Amino acid sequence: MMKRFWHQLVWIMAATLTLTLLFGCGKGAEDAPADETTAGQEGNTLPKISEYTLVWNASATEKLRSGINAFLTELDEAGTPISVMRDSEADSSAKLLLVGDTTLPATAAAKEKLSATAENSYVIAFEENTIAIVGNTADATMVGMKYFLMNYVVGDGYTGVAGDCYVGEFGDEVRIFSNLSQWTLEETVVIDKPPADNPSATLKYPSIIELQHQPGGVNNGMLYATGERWIDNHMCPIYCSADGGSTWAELTEVKDTTHRGVRTAFAPCLYELPVQVGEMPAGTLILGANSIDTAWRNIYVVLYRSYDLGVTWEAFATVGASEGTGGYWEANFACTDDGTLICYFSDDTDSFHSQKLVLRYTKDGENWSDFVETVALDNGGLRAGMPVVTKMGNGQYFMAYEIVGMAGNPVYYKITDDPLDWGDPADTGKLLKSGRKSLAATPWCTWIPAGGECGTLIVTGWRMATGESETGSDIFLSFDYGRTWTTMDNYYDYEWYSDNDTWGYSTSMFFSQDGETLYYMANPKGDIDKSTWYTLYKIKVQ
Repeated sequence: MMKRFWHQLVWIMAATLTLTLLFGCGKGAEDAPADETTAGQEGNTLPKISEYTLVWNASATEKLRSGINAFLTELDEAGTPISVMRDSEADSSAKLLLVGDTTLPATAAAKEKLSATAENSYVIAFEENTIAIVGNTADATMVGMKYFLMNYVVGDGYTGVAGDCYVGEFGDEVRIFSNLSQWTLEETVVIDKPPADNPSATLKYPSIIELQHQPGGVNNGMLYATGERWIDNHMCPIYCSADGGSTWAELTEVKDTTHRGVRTAFAPCLYELPVQVGEMPAGTLILGANSIDTAWRNIYVVLYRSYDLGVTWEAFATVGASEGTGGYWEANFACTDDGTLICYFSDDTDSFHSQKLVLRYTKDGENWSDFVETVALDNGGLRAGMPVVTKMGNGQYFMAYEIVGMAGNPVYYKITDDPLDWGDPADTGKLLKSGRKSLAATPWCTWIPAGGECGTLIVTGWRMATGESETGSDIFLSFDYGRTWTTMDNYYDYEWYSDNDTWGYSTSMFFSQDGETLYYMANPKGDIDKSTWYTLYKIKVQ
């Protein structure tokens, strides 16, 4: 009688827009010991889940209410629509799916099975007419709902039988959101660190990609990484992994041989062509990096390419060249389906702007367009910088950038249908903000198809412009293509160690072709003061 009564709770739907992050401690649900699951009564198969009514308690937290709404949506999409009612209205003799801390006896009986020593644990208990999903925190209950969806819901039914009881726990490696998307940190790997004779050398601007467009797919899945390594001749190292990031080898170093008296290792960015551009086939590796002379007067953005999986590189374009009149900085790339390669970068050569954002593009890999402004603010003292562009699942493009000179050097963003046209360059864009929190400086962004119906848009930065973070800088997430944002703690601490530097300066992310692995590369603190290590965080997103 209360079929799909959730539409009456409009305020609950609004709560989902906050997408509040949930945390937990303990061990992962998938690793729960086998003896915590008791065998069911063989052959006593339960009815289809669609024959049940979901029961919840009106005193449930806002986070749990949002999670229950997402749970209902998932059941609908699995072909198992279900009725909903409050526990005060439930008939205990009916078929009931109890979620959270309801007042019904079956919930109390299920809670007795929770581990007394686990800080965050949950139970899924099956009886003849009831299924109870409850945790000792709202967070744990949501993990239980997620586990139920992933392991029991099958088509228009499920595999549970009366008498089954699953007790699970989850720990710091598992993070779950109010839309029931789940991140699990699976592995942390040090890619490189400074040499023993120069342990405080700076490693910055990490960049990582996974090959996904190689001819015949033979080498797809290989990982490549680089960064700004302030050691010796400042050349860009090229690292490679053939085992999903668990081990790495340095293939070579890239050096600018086109411009004399310069160093190469500044702000590198790796890219793989998804389609053919001119004579460059799909799968060609591209590297953009700054070359700068020792006096910091001659500054170039040079593009290199490799046709042999990163073993050798050649310069094929200089998209920005300044000689004593400011500089061009921090290349980033996008490519359209018709084979237009776009290079985005910062420009502080304009006397009317301290720094602005521009792009240049090529359709043949040889001839490049004039400079096109993307962000050039009327306040000429502001410095828009460090543009990063990602294409989202709805076909739109998202650009994140910093604005130095505003209070806190905040991160702003723009969204466009056309990666060559970002609207009025004088338009500041939108402030990246979640509640009282906003992000500051050195942004990176990527969109991944996992994490919900609209995938997940992810933005990182150097530190917080406003608001506090337990780790010094939060990760910002949007599950609706940038309309609303939530935050979560980072996977390491951002800390200042001088007036001008910090561990965690700039990051890079890339999503795997397996559809569930996020490679997150950063430069957190090493084992001594002022040292930074290139570190990979391998995250499973479901």
